[in-house]
Amino acid sequence: MFVSNLPRLGLSAVLALLPSLSLASDLDGGKWRSSEVTLHTNLNHDVFPGVDWHYQMVKAADAWNSGVDGIQLNIENGDYQPCAGVSYFDIPGDGNKNVAVFADTWCGLSFDYFTLAVTLNFYEGDYYTERDIIFNSNKQWEVNGAANNQPRYDFYRVAVHEIGHFLGLDHEEDEEIATVMYPYYGAQRNPSADDLQGLNILYSDEQAIRLNLEEPIADRLYTGIGNIRGWAVARDRIKKIELFIDDKFISRIPFGGARGDVGNAFPQYPRAQSAGFSMAYNWGLLRPGRHQVRVKVTDDNGNESSTSTEIVSGLMSTAFVDSAERVEITGPISVRGKNEIILQQVEVDGRRYQVDLGWDKGTQKWDIRYIQER
Repeated sequence: MFVSNLPRLGLSAVLALLPSLSLASDLDGGKWRSSEVTLHTNLNHDVFPGVDWHYQMVKAADAWNSGVDGIQLNIENGDYQPCAGVSYFDIPGDGNKNVAVFADTWCGLSFDYFTLAVTLNFYEGDYYTERDIIFNSNKQWEVNGAANNQPRYDFYRVAVHEIGHFLGLDHEEDEEIATVMYPYYGAQRNPSADDLQGLNILYSDEQAIRLNLEEPIADRLYTGIGNIRGWAVARDRIKKIELFIDDKFISRIPFGGARGDVGNAFPQYPRAQSAGFSMAYNWGLLRPGRHQVRVKVTDDNGNESSTSTEIVSGLMSTAFVDSAERVEITGPISVRGKNEIILQQVEVDGRRYQVDLGWDKGTQKWDIRYIQER
């Protein structure tokens, strides 16, 4: 939604029984089921005679078609009306024809002063069944106009933005990102690399979310305080990453850490360079034995992905040893193989344990591999 005195480029209204607003993410949650979709233009209007608005729509569609694989948008003339077949608007059905029109209302509802155009969305599950674009005929329009030539507005610029909605993009509110999907009328006339990337991911076979849990490691013994870490990338923005142990929710995991390796491996995903997540966890809080550790990622569109592993928690007399004075090595130390150290007797608060240490390449430190009270 637009909240300043700048003209609105468009609102994306999802029609169920009544319109509601969707905004502020890269993808709006839906897509076209077919790899080819047609948008009809019915743009003849007495207020703006002598301009080939249909041709401007063809050019705007080509700006997307030239950079997006997996979806082809065709522009054809057609005498259809938006909101057709929706009982709330009392307009006869037309077989779910997508149409772009000039009108002084959107299906009988008034434009506010700042809105230049709207895209109306009809869904069936996760897929669009119809999308209509309505350009506000109360505004003054021109072709190839400058961004600062108000009160006249460049039709092509707005058409490119609205077709972005039509294909599946929502508003991008981050002013640091070059995008034609910024919600205010401005200098950007054509889709940016970020805009095209969003649609290429949406219409590719890529998973909505990719997730990798790097630590803890399956079947490894864990005691004391350690890391839960990994990375996650998503077609849309990640909303939250959660930790569950034995199916019990523990905490949200902070995310957004720098991961250049992931960004290089998955350049097709936005924000892959900051895919890292990590938190500290005290394994001593768990009872001794096997436990399932699960991480779940949820994006802004409700897509979810989980991964899990089983670990073994070690036996200690207390969950947290707050002083080195409470720990004493009182028995012999031996070596097994090339990278294992055996502490044959360690006393903690007077209780005796055998502790085996092994070198871990991932954490670059000696980890406890085995612990047993003697």
